[in-house]
Amino acid sequence: GLFGSIDEFRIYSGALNPLEVAADFQFGPDTYPAAYGSVTNLNLEALSPIAVGATRTVRVIASASALTNKTVEIHDQSGVVYVSGDTNVFTVDGSGVLTGQGSGTASLVATLGAVSATQTVAVLPVPAVLVHRYSFTSNADDSVGGANGILLGNATVSGGQVQLDGTAGTYVNLPAGLLTTAVPQNAVTFEAWVTTSPTNGSWTRLFDFGDINSGNGVGRSYIFLTLNTAANGGNARVAITDTDPGYYGEDLIQVGHLLGQTNLHVAVVFDPNAGQHSLRLYLNGSPAGAITTSHTLSSIHDVYSFLGRSLYSADAWLAGSIDEFRIYDGALTDGEVLASYTAGPDNFTGVVGPPSITSQPQSRANFAGTTAAFSVTPGGAGPFTYQWQFNGSNLVDSARISGSQSDSLAISGLTPGDAGGY
Repeated sequence: GLFGSIDEFRIYSGALNPLEVAADFQFGPDTYPAAYGSVTNLNLEALSPIAVGATRTVRVIASASALTNKTVEIHDQSGVVYVSGDTNVFTVDGSGVLTGQGSGTASLVATLGAVSATQTVAVLPVPAVLVHRYSFTSNADDSVGGANGILLGNATVSGGQVQLDGTAGTYVNLPAGLLTTAVPQNAVTFEAWVTTSPTNGSWTRLFDFGDINSGNGVGRSYIFLTLNTAANGGNARVAITDTDPGYYGEDLIQVGHLLGQTNLHVAVVFDPNAGQHSLRLYLNGSPAGAITTSHTLSSIHDVYSFLGRSLYSADAWLAGSIDEFRIYDGALTDGEVLASYTAGPDNFTGVVGPPSITSQPQSRANFAGTTAAFSVTPGGAGPFTYQWQFNGSNLVDSARISGSQSDSLAISGLTPGDAGGY
């Protein structure tokens, strides 16, 4: 059993807040109730910038009139109220957890009683990440995501392109679920280089991702790019819908038909995230059309993923060739689309931007002798290299430090000298 003495033992009905605990400690066992006085100052610490979709817990440091030379962290204390200056940029819950919603800057205000603190928080877009790439060097394999396609009908590969002759049953069949299994950014970009015959039946598709009503052969809950709405002419159309049949609820962009083109660069960006809600079309690196849409990524039930074939059984099959087809997790920017067009289908250099940190390491409070663990989540195009620092100096692995050049850092046998900035 215990060898020692107990000066005071208390049981409270309810939870003490951090300021009350600090007051009890300062005034000791012989003072009850111990009062911290009134809050005199708040300091707000919200690590900025954060990425769209990332979360971050803020720190609120309070000073009180009766606490001597002591500050207290109170971010989740009852009574602390948080307000975002623009919820399209970030939201904040009652426990001080920020969530990036859209790129931009906005103020964060924390208030306890009559005392407030304010900080500006910046939210950065997450660079789009290439998740599927079909280069058609010898087949329909996916060199990035491993979601290999199948050549059907008379589809063949020659000259680094898939050749489609426009006959029924000739197309590239990609796996289902490409838009639901690899797009955590909740936005998607389709990109292709395509050559089209001037002679094509109506409603030929470059791509069509969605579902088919088996009862009537009509598409539903899809996103597509058709090259021509009429035989040998009409208009090109990008459409998204969540209805059955799909044509009842399409949000669409329409431009002149895209027949008789050679190595045409096409990009379609669908970004339903807060502050965006956009569908955009690019041709040869330049914006060709954009609309606002209320549809979400879950609107698309990509049971089928077709290149050169429509979800509608009555539509024509593509006569032409596809040099390259790509799918990105995230929305390419105007500049990234132009850079990709300039680089061409055989090159992939710097399109998704520099590496970024989408989830920052979080602060830790540990007892001496225990282990502190930190982790970071990168965004952008890998592979990545890492270097952890302590108070601005590079760390190296040792008997107590592991992972100094990885995404996870661990420091064992903590001492007071380990406190600082990592």
